[in-house]
Amino acid sequence: MYSIRTKMIVVVLVAMTLISLLLSWIALDAATDTAFNNVTQSIRDLSAEGAELVSARLETQYAYLLGLGKIARLHRPEEDLSVKNRILHEEKGRSPFLRIGFATPWGVVHFTDDMNREYSLDIGDQAFFQQSMKGQPWAVPPNPSFDPRDQGEMVMVYSVPLTYEGEVTGVLVAVGEWDMLTRLIEDMGHGENGYAYILDSHGTC
Repeated sequence: MYSIRTKMIVVVLVAMTLISLLLSWIALDAATDTAFNNVTQSIRDLSAEGAELVSARLETQYAYLLGLGKIARLHRPEEDLSVKNRILHEEKGRSPFLRIGFATPWGVVHFTDDMNREYSLDIGDQAFFQQSMKGQPWAVPPNPSFDPRDQGEMVMVYSVPLTYEGEVTGVLVAVGEWDMLTRLIEDMGHGENGYAYILDSHGTC
């Protein structure tokens, strides 16, 4: 039969073991919460920085087109259309876009294909054209191309207004590959192996 002293020692040891386990669980739970909160905050910070970076890179695309629009022969209404087409076709080779075209105020965009042939499309009902005719730069996320020559391929479209003496005289329309956004974020991610995605306002990745 165990003595009272032995029983007390056993009770104390059991109590200490239970207290140690409880404290360990509390510490682990707190550490897990801290780690989770740190990762969550890190992702939030990365998202905010990423949004700013993507915005800055998109602004660079706009700045390029707006700078192109400063060329007098492009924004002057009296300039011959073939001259505008030639300028934009030559500029396309130095740009990140597949093609750049000039759209008239009545909604007809003029492009030059890879065979140096000029062609035109009616884009009067396209939102990007309508917004740019109101003086707003605009971008369309990856969508099926409005150009039949792309055979329904996904593309990105940028548009900026051309102004002359305070009036919008046309629109520059730049068509880029669908993965232009992907290339904008390819150097972003969480940690060494994390990924970055762009979501639109509807939550589509």
